[in-house]
Amino acid sequence: MSTQRWERRKLSSPRYEYEALELLAKTLAVFEYLNDPKVQQVMRVLHNRISEELRGFEAAVNEARLRKGQPQIPLMELWDDYTSIFAGGITQMRHAMGVGPFPFQLEYFMVLRDQADANKAVRGKDPKKRTKLFGPPPREEKPEPWVQILAAQLKNAENNAEDGTGGFGFVVYRWKEYEGVPWEKVEKAITGDLMNWGEGMVGVGQLKPKAKLQWVEMAGASMENYRMHFQTLRESEQLETGIRHDVFLVIDPHAANAWFPTHLPAEAAHVYAERHRSEGHSGIMTMSSTRSTALGAMPTDFEPWVLAVDPDFGQTNASTATGSSSPPSIYAGWLRMQSSLVFEELYGLAESGILAMEELWKMAASHPCGVYTGVLTEVEIRRFDEWTMLRNRAIKWVLDRPDTMFYGRR
Repeated sequence: MSTQRWERRKLSSPRYEYEALELLAKTLAVFEYLNDPKVQQVMRVLHNRISEELRGFEAAVNEARLRKGQPQIPLMELWDDYTSIFAGGITQMRHAMGVGPFPFQLEYFMVLRDQADANKAVRGKDPKKRTKLFGPPPREEKPEPWVQILAAQLKNAENNAEDGTGGFGFVVYRWKEYEGVPWEKVEKAITGDLMNWGEGMVGVGQLKPKAKLQWVEMAGASMENYRMHFQTLRESEQLETGIRHDVFLVIDPHAANAWFPTHLPAEAAHVYAERHRSEGHSGIMTMSSTRSTALGAMPTDFEPWVLAVDPDFGQTNASTATGSSSPPSIYAGWLRMQSSLVFEELYGLAESGILAMEELWKMAASHPCGVYTGVLTEVEIRRFDEWTMLRNRAIKWVLDRPDTMFYGRR
């Protein structure tokens, strides 16, 4: 979770202290798990087995490259570098999260400060005792592993490209208009939301200007048609440089509804209001169907979202299902994801090679609208359950009413 995401969720506010404390507790639980002797033994055995298999693979690859006169690849060195950076990145990020700014109550702060002053007086003059008490001096914070990998790729692409073009991003399928509002009038709002990410993330400041979206106008298609069209673009090499090949985005009318009308510029909001007049109503409608302040909603609970689609879902799902005795999943190869997380989480997971769309879809299941909003706490899940229960009761109440106000005939 970036600093920007933390601030957008208002986790520094006392109003959401339970959510913040639970996130910190989950962070500490990761260290407790990884420090368990049994877990460490399992990880050690697994690492050694991977190293043994990789050593044989390295020998075979380099032998083949040697016959072709190609330079050898130090796979074992790359494997050691990867595991070191991966583990170091996790440790550094969790340490930063665990000791970052947090609104402690004044009395707690005073007690901790008094204890720290006493310890400094006793041990502060001895470097060894000081290190034992406070830990080693803080090192300069490094970018996340996927940010480092992406930065290196972009640098190599710039050096090799004749025209200097490059970048990274997604293909985004859009419609010509939404709710009667032309795309040209909503493009700025939607693009701005998708590009609003990574503030405060180390190393991202230089990458953000290179983020891009390849827009494709294709209205009214089914999800399978979107996949077929994307596969055609991929196979015919029509994807722009740096565009992801393993996931794409769709903004259909249901997704676009999250921007109407509160997230739109005034001109587009007026067009929307003109086409959605209701009796006894004057002026611009200001309540979006995906926004709510009920039951203590966090600021990010009902932000606009897009559809993230796995282009290879049909093929991978069929091969996985063969020979499997488990019941088939209802996962359809796509999920709703908040627009502010598209680059920060979706691209980061894909670039790291650990993107598991179905797992993100499972995490989104607790949201009343089935939207992935990032890492959730038990407090938020309980709140989502309350919303879902109230919504289902309201729908049942409407369906059970016998009057002609809700039914033309009974």
